[in-house]
Amino acid sequence: MKQNILVLEDVVENPTRTLVDPQYSPVRILFHGDDPAKDLVLPFVVEIQSHLTDLGDDPTVMIRTTWLDAYKLMAGSIRVGIRPFFDTATAQTRVSGYELIRAGLLTEDCVVSVTLTDEERRAGHLSNSPTMQEAMDAVMSLYLYNLAPLVIETGDQKLAALYTKLVKLWPVT
Repeated sequence: MKQNILVLEDVVENPTRTLVDPQYSPVRILFHGDDPAKDLVLPFVVEIQSHLTDLGDDPTVMIRTTWLDAYKLMAGSIRVGIRPFFDTATAQTRVSGYELIRAGLLTEDCVVSVTLTDEERRAGHLSNSPTMQEAMDAVMSLYLYNLAPLVIETGDQKLAALYTKLVKLWPVT
């Protein structure tokens, strides 16, 4: 499996990019100066921010994740008590990169360092060498499970329509 190598094209500058993409999941690793978990300055974040224009002095950096990395981060986050959150405008799931680093789920170079447990692999219905489809199904299962309460809580019709559309592709069981 190819390691998650950070390149500038992995930076999401426009939050309205496609939510479900053949290569990237709806899970974004978020780096922002106001993050309460921020306790260090990461050279790669500073480098990326230097390429973002017209977004203020401390622009938010979001890193897209592959499907397998997204499942690893979601499963690892659940294991250590990190709560990803939704951006209601884009329906992306976001998780603090600083929290992930502090928990040992991500390196300071933004490489996913989660090793799935057998239980996490079984819960996601992943084989020993997961296919992209297996990883996509596992991520979307967790994604939809977590989106449903938000739809109910907010009553947002746009999110409800998205949920209805996605649940037809990935039935919630």
